[in-house]
Amino acid sequence: MIRTIFFLLCFLTLIGCSNQQISIPEFEEKPIIVSHLKSSDISFISNGKISTIPLSFTITDIVETTNFVVIGSKNDGVLYKLDFEENKIDSLTSKSEGISKLYYEESTGVLFIVNALENSVELVDVENGQTLTKIEVGQYPIDMIVSGEMGYVLNSESHSVSVIDLKKEEVLFDFPVLERPSGMLLVNDVLYIGGHGKSGVLNNQIYIYSATTGEMMGSKEVGLMPIDFSFDNNTEYIYVVCHGSNEVIKIDSQDLIVKDKLTVASNPNFINSDENYLYVTSLDGNELTIINLSTFRVIDTFTIDNGPFVVIPGGEL
Repeated sequence: MIRTIFFLLCFLTLIGCSNQQISIPEFEEKPIIVSHLKSSDISFISNGKISTIPLSFTITDIVETTNFVVIGSKNDGVLYKLDFEENKIDSLTSKSEGISKLYYEESTGVLFIVNALENSVELVDVENGQTLTKIEVGQYPIDMIVSGEMGYVLNSESHSVSVIDLKKEEVLFDFPVLERPSGMLLVNDVLYIGGHGKSGVLNNQIYIYSATTGEMMGSKEVGLMPIDFSFDNNTEYIYVVCHGSNEVIKIDSQDLIVKDKLTVASNPNFINSDENYLYVTSLDGNELTIINLSTFRVIDTFTIDNGPFVVIPGGEL
C-alpha cells in the first residue's frame, strides 16, 4: 500500500521517479520555449498564452536538434529530451555536473556539452547519449561555436578562447580576450566577443578577433555591458544585447556602423532569432520581447515571472 501511494505521489507531481518523465501540454504548433533562471520551471507560449510547468531541476541551456529538443540541468548533469510528438520531457543521458552551454551541429548529429566545472567540452551522439570524446579547454568555459571542423570555446575565468580542431580532437591554441567575457558570435572567420570587463570598470565595447589567428582586430562601442549576440544571415546585421543599458543594438557587419537601438525591459541577458523575429529575455524585467527583424520594432511582449532566460523560437506568432 505504501509503495502504491509513493508512485501515485510521483505521478501527481508529473515526475516519474524512475525515469524523470514530465508531462507537457499538447500544442497545435511548436510553441516558444522559455527557461527560468530564478526557478525550476519551463514555460511555453502558444497562441498568445503562457503555460508554465514545474520541474525538479533548474535549466542551464536548451538547444534544438533535428528530431527533438535537449535540455541541460544545472545541478545533476542530466540531459533531458523534450518531445512534442509524445508531449513529454524524459531523461536522455546523465553527464557530469557543471553543464554551462549546449551546442548542436546538425550536419554531424553531434551535441557539444560545455562543462564549466570540468573545463571541458564533451562530444555526444545526440540520438543515444553516448560520449564520443572529451576535450579539455580553458578555465570555466561558458560558450561555444562550431564552424566546419573548427570549434571556438569562450572561457570566463581564464578570459580566453580555446580554438579546437574537431577532426584532431585537440586544442590548437588559446588566445586572450577581455576579462569576464560573455557572449560570442562568429561571422566570416571573425569573432565578436562581449562581456563585463575588469571589475570596477563598466565595459561598453565589443571586441573583434581573427578566428584563424586570435589576433585582435579592433573594438566597437555599443551599449553598457554587451553580453549576447544574434546574426541575421539575410541582411548581415549583428544584434547585441547590452544588459547594463537595457538595449538591443543593431550593427551593420560590413562597416560596424550602429544602425538603430531599442530599449527593452530591465537586465536583458539572452537573444535568439528565427527568419522573422528577434526574441529577447529580461531577467529582472521578467519579460520576453519579440522584435520584427525587418522593421526593428517591438511587436509583442510577454510577462514571464522568475527570470526568463533561454528562449527557443516557436511557430507562427
